[in-house]
Amino acid sequence: MTYEASERHDIPWEDCSIFGINTTDPNIRCGYHRVPMDYHDYTVGHAHLAVIKYSATAEEKKGVLFANPGD
Repeated sequence: MTYEASERHDIPWEDCSIFGINTTDPNIRCGYHRVPMDYHDYTVGHAHLAVIKYSATAEEKKGVLFANPGD
């Protein structure tokens, strides 16, 4: 089976203590995003990428910023 771009995996956002981050800021949430190990062979398995989101606090939202600082 191959990966279909239409397949959607929502991130279950949680308190950031799952990453060992202790914060009382309600705008910071953490979770894991499931991705296939091989987009051409979905049967190979999946990986879980750790992600953190900080929700906008301004009335006018300007969009999404995604950063990957690498290793």
